[in-house]
Amino acid sequence: MHDDNGFEPDEQPASREEIVAAYVRRSKRKKNVAIRKAFVQQGGRGRLARPGPLAKLVRNSDHTALNAYVFARMLGSSDPWDVQLDSGVWVLALNLQDKTPTAAKGLVSKALRRLEDDKLITRSRAGRKSVVYPLHESGNGDPYTEISGEGDDPYLQLPLTYWTHDWHRKLTLPALAMLLIALDGKREFWLPAEDAAKWYGISASTANRGYGELEAHGLLASRYRKVRNDLSADGLDRRLMRRLIGDFAKPAKKPELEKVAAAEGDLPTVPHLRAV
Repeated sequence: MHDDNGFEPDEQPASREEIVAAYVRRSKRKKNVAIRKAFVQQGGRGRLARPGPLAKLVRNSDHTALNAYVFARMLGSSDPWDVQLDSGVWVLALNLQDKTPTAAKGLVSKALRRLEDDKLITRSRAGRKSVVYPLHESGNGDPYTEISGEGDDPYLQLPLTYWTHDWHRKLTLPALAMLLIALDGKREFWLPAEDAAKWYGISASTANRGYGELEAHGLLASRYRKVRNDLSADGLDRRLMRRLIGDFAKPAKKPELEKVAAAEGDLPTVPHLRAV
């Protein structure tokens, strides 16, 4: 038997949060993950708009698959965009460590299979590790290509704080869905819950739950704004405008907008009522 006298004591294992944060750093991304807007909405705006693959994940209550998808998109940061992970890391990243090891690994495998069936990823094996390759965010089965950033290739940006500040564990599926939709819109946006189904395939009840949770976490603020309406008796309508704040606040395009926001303070939170 060896004498351990004089040797340094064993170190404590890294926590789940530290492991996830280490993989975020390993991705070498600076602030955000770019995801094509086709994932949340396709066909452009107006009558041609139709829901993207996000809608099916939400309808199927597939929080695990959605988190697996955005985690894979974060890690796959350069060509060939592949993600090679041991199943145990997937378990930690998807917050499944309260399950038995066999059950947790099964849930990871099934979630990745559903993403594969939806033509959002392809998979292979490299020894004990699964290898995930992203496909085009629209779910059309095309290979993934680098986002051009041009007008015909629009994208939203999911901040890395989603993982480094533990929001991937704290936010439920409705909140994550509405976060992605809010990131897809303008800095201050108007999307009544009743219209979420038409534009994004998300039910009004799910949208309201998502809005409420984001507000409760201090990530969303809202206010009523008066807008001109030539057909109204007083020439005005009131719209319930929202914007992301805190870890997911979108930067203003012009410096003067920030000055206005600083002068007004945070937008007051108001009940979830459709603007009238």
